[in-house]
Amino acid sequence: MKKNIFLYLISVFFLLMVGNSQAVYSEETKSNDSVGFNVKAILPENQLNKENSFFDLRVSPNQKQEIELLITNTSNKEEVYDISINQAYTNKQGFIDYALKAESEKNQYKFPIEEIVDVPDKVTVPANQSKKVPISLKIPDKSFVGEILSAFQIKKEDNDQSGINNSYGYIIGLRLTQNDQQVKRNLTLEKVEAKEISQQDKLLITFHNPEMESYGSLKYKITMVNTKDNKTVYNKEFKDLQIAPESLYEMEFNLEEQKIPKGIYQVKVEVSDAKNNKWNFEQNVEVQKNSRSRQVSHANKDRVIKFFGLFILVVILLISFFDGCISKILKKISLK
Repeated sequence: MKKNIFLYLISVFFLLMVGNSQAVYSEETKSNDSVGFNVKAILPENQLNKENSFFDLRVSPNQKQEIELLITNTSNKEEVYDISINQAYTNKQGFIDYALKAESEKNQYKFPIEEIVDVPDKVTVPANQSKKVPISLKIPDKSFVGEILSAFQIKKEDNDQSGINNSYGYIIGLRLTQNDQQVKRNLTLEKVEAKEISQQDKLLITFHNPEMESYGSLKYKITMVNTKDNKTVYNKEFKDLQIAPESLYEMEFNLEEQKIPKGIYQVKVEVSDAKNNKWNFEQNVEVQKNSRSRQVSHANKDRVIKFFGLFILVVILLISFFDGCISKILKKISLK
C-alpha cells in the first residue's frame, strides 16, 4: 500500500509539471471551421488560366482595370477585415513568400506593386453575408518581359475570451504578365560575410535574382575550404529551393554548430536549376570567432546545469517529505 501511494504522488507531481504546456497549446489551436470567413478571387476575362484560384492576369501597358475579391462572413456577427498587398520576396528558408512587408521592402523592384494596385485597407462585412471588394489596377506605361508577383492578405483579428489575440487570414496571389517571351535567367553573388548575430557566429551568403522571373527547383552546393591547409571544413547541399523575381536571398549558417575555427576560408558555391542553368561562385571570408558569444554560451550551459541540479534536488526533497508523511500515517494506522 505504501508503495502504491508513493507512486501515485509522483505521477501527480509530473502531471502537474507537464500538463500546463499542453493546455496552453490547446487554447491557441483552433480548427479551420472556427475562422469564420472565407475569401476567393473573382476571375476576370483576362485570366490566363481559369483553373487557378489566384489572379493570373495578362495585361497591357497603361491598362486600367478593376478586379474583385469576394469575402464571405460565415459568423453570426459583423466583422472587419484588414486587406494589404505585398510583393513576392525570398524568405530565409529559400522559398517565395508574401507575408512580411518589411522583407519585401528590402528588394528594389522595377515596378513596385504599390504603384500598380489600389486596395482598401479595411472592409466591413455583415454577419452571414458576402461582400465584393473592388481593387483598381493601373499597369505601367512601360512594357516588361517576365512577371510581377504579389499577393493580397486578408486578415481578421479575433480576441477570444481567454485574452489570446489570434490572427486568421487568407493569401490570394496576383501575377501580372504582358507576353510569353522567355527570360534569360541570371543569378549573382552579392556578398559573403561572417558576423555575430544574436551572440552567435554566423556565415551569411547573399544571392540576388535581378530578373523579373521566379526560379524553382534550385539546388545549392556550399563548400568551405580552409586556405591554410586546403582542407574542406563544410560541405552541404540544399535542393528544391526557390527565389522570387528581383529579390535577395540570404542563406545563413551557424559556424558554432559546425565547430569551424577562426581563420580565412574559401567559400565555393554551385547553383543549378531544372532548366540546365548553372552558376559558380568563389569568395574568401575571414572567420573571427566571437569570444563573448562562447562565454555567453558557456554561461547559459552552466545555468541550465544549475537549474537541472536544483530541479533534481527539489524532486528528491519532495519524495523524502511525502515518504516520511506516508510512513507516519501508515504507522498510526497499524497502531490502531
